[in-house]
Parts: sequence; C-alpha cells; structure tokens
Amino acid sequence: MTVLTELKDASRDSIEAKQQELERILSEPGGTKDALEKELRDAILDMLSHVRSVYEVTVAQVRQADDLDEIAALWKDTHELYLASLTLWRSTMLKLEQSGAIPEPELFRYCLDLIEKLERASREHYQFHAE
Repeated sequence: MTVLTELKDASRDSIEAKQQELERILSEPGGTKDALEKELRDAILDMLSHVRSVYEVTVAQVRQADDLDEIAALWKDTHELYLASLTLWRSTMLKLEQSGAIPEPELFRYCLDLIEKLERASREHYQFHAE
C-alpha cells in the first residue's frame, strides 16, 4: 500500500467518522444551544478538511498512475465517496431545516456547495477517463 493510498484511506475513514458524529449530534442533542452549535461547527470543519484531502490525494495518485483504466478507477472511487457524502449532507440539511435549527447557515451552504463541486468534478474526471 502506498503512502497516498494510506492517506486517502485515513481521510475516507475520518469523513465516515465525522458523518456518524453529525448523525449522533443531530439525533442526541445535549447541552446548551451554543454547545450544540460549536460541536456541529467543529465536526463540519473537520469533515471539510478531509473532503478536500481526498480530492488532492486522488490528483496525486492520478499523476502516478500508469494507464487510463487505473485513472478511471481512481476517479470512480473518489466520485462514489463524494456521492455518498452529498447524499448524507442533503439528509443532514433536511433534518436541520425540519427542526428549525440550522446554526451558521452560511457554513452549511458552503459545505454543500463544496461537496457538490467535488462530486461534479470527480464525476467529470471519471467519465472523461472511462470513455
């Protein structure tokens, strides 16, 4: 396993852990409103850093790839991760909207926009290299 693969796997694991943490925070809110908002903000910002890392690592892996099939597989894997993250993020946003408690809506919109852009870019890279 290469260092890049290990880095990508660690980022993927961190994203999944942060997604689970967000689900836990939303399903078991405890403490004050300020504490809840801080916990949500911290989890979101952590998740964003890992979301961006996966993309950067994929770019580095692509630069080292030997053939188009390998490149397509790398982008497909990355796209699937972003698609799952996007689905979860939209679900999270819906839950928060329904509860009427979206702390820092700009941060939530920024996160949604970023994941959408990365999902779209990874899909386009995959489609280009798979053809």
